[in-house]
Amino acid sequence: MSVFTGPHKSLDSRAAAIEDYLSPILSVNKYSIARAIQSISLILLVAAVLAGIVAAVDHNWAAVWALTAIILPLIVTLWLCRRGHASTAVFVLAISLLLLSTTLATRGQGIHDVTNFVYPGILLISSLVLNKRAFVILTICALLCVAWLVLGAMFGFFTPLPVTIGALSDLLLVSIILIATAFCAYLLSYNLQQSLIEAQEQMQERQQVERALRESQTMLQLIFDNALDGISVYEEDVAHNTRRLVDCNARYAELAGRSKEELLAMGDTTPIQKDVGEFKDRAGFVERLKQGVYFGHFSWLRPDRRENIIEYAAVPLYLGERLLVIGVDRDITAEVQAKAEREAMIAALEAKNAELERFTYTVSHDLKSPLITVKGFIGFLEKDIATGKLERVKEDMAYINDATAKMERLLSELLELSRIGRLVNPPEEVAFADIARAAVSLVQGRITARGVEVEIAPDLPTVYGDRARLVEVVQNLVDNACKFMGAQPHPRIEIGVRWEQDEAVLFVRDNGIGIEPRYHERVFGLFDKLDPTTEGTGIGLALVKRIIETHGGKIWVESAGAGQGSTFCFTLPDARQKTPPPEMPVHGGGNPPPVSNA
Repeated sequence: MSVFTGPHKSLDSRAAAIEDYLSPILSVNKYSIARAIQSISLILLVAAVLAGIVAAVDHNWAAVWALTAIILPLIVTLWLCRRGHASTAVFVLAISLLLLSTTLATRGQGIHDVTNFVYPGILLISSLVLNKRAFVILTICALLCVAWLVLGAMFGFFTPLPVTIGALSDLLLVSIILIATAFCAYLLSYNLQQSLIEAQEQMQERQQVERALRESQTMLQLIFDNALDGISVYEEDVAHNTRRLVDCNARYAELAGRSKEELLAMGDTTPIQKDVGEFKDRAGFVERLKQGVYFGHFSWLRPDRRENIIEYAAVPLYLGERLLVIGVDRDITAEVQAKAEREAMIAALEAKNAELERFTYTVSHDLKSPLITVKGFIGFLEKDIATGKLERVKEDMAYINDATAKMERLLSELLELSRIGRLVNPPEEVAFADIARAAVSLVQGRITARGVEVEIAPDLPTVYGDRARLVEVVQNLVDNACKFMGAQPHPRIEIGVRWEQDEAVLFVRDNGIGIEPRYHERVFGLFDKLDPTTEGTGIGLALVKRIIETHGGKIWVESAGAGQGSTFCFTLPDARQKTPPPEMPVHGGGNPPPVSNA
């Protein structure tokens, strides 16, 4: 590739400017035309040499000098063709041929000179290459040349030679002009035809590309409209830190819980999106997009108040100064919920495993102790029977009976615990006051022995569940409260309800020894006894907790600490407001009246 500097570079830039001025608007296969003009210039150069020889034979030295002068414009034409300036080369060539022909005609026979045959050929060839403006200029120049030949001779500016019978030189000259003109016209028309063919092929290819593009757009539109994931196109306004929804598919609108028209009219959907991702403003989000595709999460604030968790991928698309963000959204609410449930099940399983370990250890320990007792006293029993000590035999039998009774009670409670959640009674709707009275009647012996006053609230709700199991709950809680009254001179137990945000919280409250806050969770553990010296197996509260959770509720204890009493609270999802008829409270000691509401 040539590198032009100095005047050469300036000359080439000027030629390029002239080329733009002379070239037609649609320049088809410009370099092919330039090659054709280059061939024409070479042919004309040969023709000029031949014509010069003919003129020299006829001793027409003026024609020889004129033909010699045309060599320089032909060289310039060749240089322009090599640079690809076809229009400029044709224009220079046409002007040079017009001047040459006019000069030869002026020196020859004027308007009747054979060289005037070149005028139509010049205009014909020029019309195939130059634009309208350049063709008009050449036509005017040709008319001026003809006017010169006619008017110049009329007014005596030159004297044309007399018209003579045609000579051999005239035949040769005219033949050269016609052949050169015909070849030039053919060469240009052929190149133009080839250019038109190429243009037609390019147009067909373009039509094929456009058809393929339309098919691709149709396919993409179908994918866009029917994709299972939500697809959106937002335009980000970085300067104003805002965005506008440009387009979205039906699935995107479905995830938002709104129509596509409503979302498009809204423009900026940020107010109805709750971002749970990394970025809280548009500027930070746009800055992150400069690094490429961004993955994040958010939730729609749907009109139906159903929250869905969306995982999205945002892809930046720069169109000049515009920044578009193409988003692909997928609803992963079910996956997140499944993961949470799976983690909850794993946690529950771990808790069950830990409970099973404690269960195995405690059962082996608690069963081992009475077995050792039975085994030891069986030995004592054999010796006492052999020696005839009947009083000692009775004592040995009493120890053995106590040990077997303890084992029986432990096994019975473990069996009861294992049945919860598997063997259930048909659920029924029952007033919780009836459950409370039935439970208190079952613990009446301990209540009477401790002189405990039991009060059942009059506004207890109606519940729906396994009546027998719910009686066990209240029975265990009341029995537990009686056991841990301590030295309270006026022991009292209250069975009641309080309402928290339309939810019934049932409770059994006592004024006994209380429970330190650090033990509030531990008391519900299997075999967890805060005081190992007390009676019982440590299964009661674990049994209560499992029954409540089987019914879909929850249980907890409230106590300020030692000497402050305890309140065991629990919920049952199916509890409904219902007020039973009031009755008298239950008092401990002597023959108590029937258990009633207070």
